[in-house]
Amino acid sequence: MPAKTTSERVAAAPAATPHPAKAVKEFTDGVCLNFHAYYTDTAYVTGYSTLKAQLADLNINCVRDQVSPGSSLQMPAWQDLAAAGIKFSVQLDSRFYNDSAADRTAADDDASGTVEADEAIDWTLDGIPNAVLDFEGPNEEMADPTECAQTLVEMDAIWAAKQADPRVASIPILSPSAADPLEYSCLGDVSAITDEGNIHSYPGGRTPEATERVGSRTLTGWIANVQGAVGADAPIVASETGYHNATNYTDANGHHPTAEAEAGKYMSQLHFAYQRRGVHRTFGYEMVDAHAESPLIDPEDHFGIVRNDLTEKPAYVALDNMMDLLADSSTGTLTPLEYAVTGAPATFKSYLLQKSNGEHWLAMWNDVKIWDDATRTSISVADVTVGLSFPTNEPVTVYRPYSSASPVTSATTNAVSVGINADVTLVKVQ
Repeated sequence: MPAKTTSERVAAAPAATPHPAKAVKEFTDGVCLNFHAYYTDTAYVTGYSTLKAQLADLNINCVRDQVSPGSSLQMPAWQDLAAAGIKFSVQLDSRFYNDSAADRTAADDDASGTVEADEAIDWTLDGIPNAVLDFEGPNEEMADPTECAQTLVEMDAIWAAKQADPRVASIPILSPSAADPLEYSCLGDVSAITDEGNIHSYPGGRTPEATERVGSRTLTGWIANVQGAVGADAPIVASETGYHNATNYTDANGHHPTAEAEAGKYMSQLHFAYQRRGVHRTFGYEMVDAHAESPLIDPEDHFGIVRNDLTEKPAYVALDNMMDLLADSSTGTLTPLEYAVTGAPATFKSYLLQKSNGEHWLAMWNDVKIWDDATRTSISVADVTVGLSFPTNEPVTVYRPYSSASPVTSATTNAVSVGINADVTLVKVQ
């Protein structure tokens, strides 16, 4: 076969096509963390000032916490964070309303002697009136019919409080969360008493979308099952998701661990993966490891992106670099970006964003396993090189935020080769 001429090679290349973009500001406003201000025996209290500074460093403006009116620590911390621009997803669960005698003076305003949902909401809005993103139903209480019935009683009470209090009229009510996606079926149709669906889609040592798993425990399965309860058109929030690093945890049937390095790479893509699937706000679990341990055995103590001694894990560094690169104060007019991708594997994924100044930011990653959650060993995966081409020369800068906020390469060109892996690659075009 004769060699192709230059014109024939150009003609064979795929044509650039317009791709719609999402606003960077909307993306970063959906990147959130769990932050437990009332956990008295943890670094949330002893390291509060450092953690507050780290939230600011991360450009995070949304956190989730369970409301506990009996806590003397929670509201002062909430008010302090709210003054710094933080807004709250407030989890309502009666198990946390009445854990001390202080409830009777802090929130209870009837003769019952215990705090009810409307009183917990009132206590919250009195304290942080302009800083509530949403109120969330009970936490993972649907494992059996008795629990599910109680959860429905509490959801009815939360919805009734919304109807009775004008301050709650514009605040969404999230569905209760499940520990397993199939548990949502016990709720029946709760679209009349919820505004949005809520998932706790932990990947368990696997990729954020868990594409290699079968059945309901994929991101697809979580979304489908919660929509079965709240309606197909309801917005979706992931109020918990993430990775724990208790690599000495030995329960093969439990929540599998992920080493810090691999968890950081997965977390660098997680928020892009979730938002491209329509999950508009995602709360990583969690800000800081609850307690110190050696060896690392208890999963509940090691979900943090910050260690118990307040040093930063790779997941923190990746998130920090990503949020610094994508910082934007407003939204502007969105325009498509014309480009073509060549050499991409079947596992290639991407999400296109745009800043208010017109810059396009293309997130790309290879949705492959880099951690064997069964044997608890790292899987070596080489970068895959993909080509990006544009109709005209464009200023193009490539970043790998897992490692650094500094550019990998920069040029004005109509074609660039980009390495992708499980950690996200960001390409700025303009």
